[in-house]
Amino acid sequence: MASPTATGPEAGLRERKKQRTRAALHAAAMRLFAERGYEATTVADIAAAADVAPRTFFAYFPVKEDVVYAAYEQKLTRFDELLASRAPGTTAVDALRTWITELADDPPLTLDEEELIARLTGEHEALAE
Repeated sequence: MASPTATGPEAGLRERKKQRTRAALHAAAMRLFAERGYEATTVADIAAAADVAPRTFFAYFPVKEDVVYAAYEQKLTRFDELLASRAPGTTAVDALRTWITELADDPPLTLDEEELIARLTGEHEALAE
């Protein structure tokens, strides 16, 4: 079962564009965090690297910390959607099984991405909360 936020023919042009912008912001942020460090990277830097206005960043991520965990947030949001929209008679365990099956189809984070997230979380208290 494809998620409603999946990229593909089932997603409209507007939704696909939003997904590309969000992905570009996330990729730019992670690259800049790796190169410059978390504190030295501003939202304006991230927006410029993604070729969007700084206020566009805030349309996708309320605070800079949120961009670090974007991949996890989308996965957890999908689980919430599955729980909320399950058909009568479908248990939470059934929804969990569906979610895990979907996760298996998602591309995993690279080792570099996981290591960067772990490093940033260890270095910055605001990210560890």
